[in-house]
Amino acid sequence: MQPHDTDHGELVLAEMDGGVLRVTLNRPEKLNALTPPMSFRLAATLQAAARDPQVRYVLITGAGRAFCAGGDVTQFLANDPSDPVAARSSGHPAWSGAEYLVDRLRERMQSSLLLHAMPKPTVAMVRGPAMGAGLGLMAACDIRLADTTASFGTAFGKVGLSGDFGVSYFLGRLVGPTVAREMYFLDRRLDAAEAAQHGLVNRTVEPDALESEAGAIAARLAAGPPIAWRYVKQNLATAETEHLSDVLDLEARNMIRTMATADSRNAIDGFLNRKTVSFGGC
Repeated sequence: MQPHDTDHGELVLAEMDGGVLRVTLNRPEKLNALTPPMSFRLAATLQAAARDPQVRYVLITGAGRAFCAGGDVTQFLANDPSDPVAARSSGHPAWSGAEYLVDRLRERMQSSLLLHAMPKPTVAMVRGPAMGAGLGLMAACDIRLADTTASFGTAFGKVGLSGDFGVSYFLGRLVGPTVAREMYFLDRRLDAAEAAQHGLVNRTVEPDALESEAGAIAARLAAGPPIAWRYVKQNLATAETEHLSDVLDLEARNMIRTMATADSRNAIDGFLNRKTVSFGGC
């Protein structure tokens, strides 16, 4: 793989290989716990990936033996909303310290929105713990692959926090409200088998098969029709919040748009004539 707008040794690595952008959280000595600079870098990396036509698919994972243990708790006390220093550092006298911190946290949480809504497929490859913010990043992806060492939890209650990175949005939709509430209020942890049973991950594999399984998924997604994937994601995201009539309208528009592409015409011809085709994104 070749570097993609980053240098090795950074907290977030991004490497391109055949249309696949592999994003790695790179703090293995801290189980990839997120610091503010790391979160901002991740959001910037994903924003660039969303806009880059060479990126057909994004895979996010963690270095070492963890996906992401959540936010770095050692830095939480620095974010004291009652501290006027934060407000002064914003340069905007109308902002209180709390409002400044809300704005900054919202910027960092953009990663979950990008993984969920960017116009190309996203895949999480999980080994070890995916907790707190890490759980949100993982759950935001279209496909979630875990090995048998993986474990999942909110972890927010242990430090007296309510949660971020979209965990409250994704968790109930994936595992159902009953299990989601247990994971929040009772700090219930799911192992890999339970996560697959409840739909939190698509599948689990043995640790030595994780990379090959992710590679097989990458090959299929990267070889697929990028324009169609863009509109599939738009349809699915819209269906989460809109009425059926609005979704049908959107599906109709997007079907006509994709029918007009060279990719679709070539694929239909290949299907009818039993020919292998490739998708050029046009």
